[in-house]
Amino acid sequence: MILVVGPGRCGTSSVARILHENGVSMGHLMNRADRYNPAGYYEDMELLEVNRAFFRGKINEDTFVFMVRNILDNRYEPWGLKDTRLCHLLPFYLPLLANPRFIRCRRPKEDIIKSMMRSLSWSEEKARKNVETAEGKLDLYLTGKDVLEVNIGEYEQILPWLHNGKYSLGGESRQ
Repeated sequence: MILVVGPGRCGTSSVARILHENGVSMGHLMNRADRYNPAGYYEDMELLEVNRAFFRGKINEDTFVFMVRNILDNRYEPWGLKDTRLCHLLPFYLPLLANPRFIRCRRPKEDIIKSMMRSLSWSEEKARKNVETAEGKLDLYLTGKDVLEVNIGEYEQILPWLHNGKYSLGGESRQ
């Protein structure tokens, strides 16, 4: 399993699209493109809805874990997950995943903040808090994990990283 992580507006959708176009299933039904992300989000709607419900307090932790586990049991390698909420939800996902790999998307903090302010109409304070919180949680949760760090627009190392890992794209898992 490959998790694409980073705060919103840092290139996670571009990375998820690259994975999808190269044989990594990013979901059976994906979140549609919209005016905020015209190329598409490449987010699994089934997991996205569960993540949203938990994040908004509409379901409790036991229900969240049960629902995620049931969804994960029906996924086959290679597959990936992208949702900017993963920055906050990793403590709940990590115990459910065997040997996950991560692609952490990077973009200069000030560029993310400006993009959030422009595209989401967020205040600078809200955007800054969002980015700093997400990055801090990723620093904490990804320590010691298999992580490829990718700067926005510099995606050439993704496919070699995948081929040198556990996945044979376009075919079955090697593990």
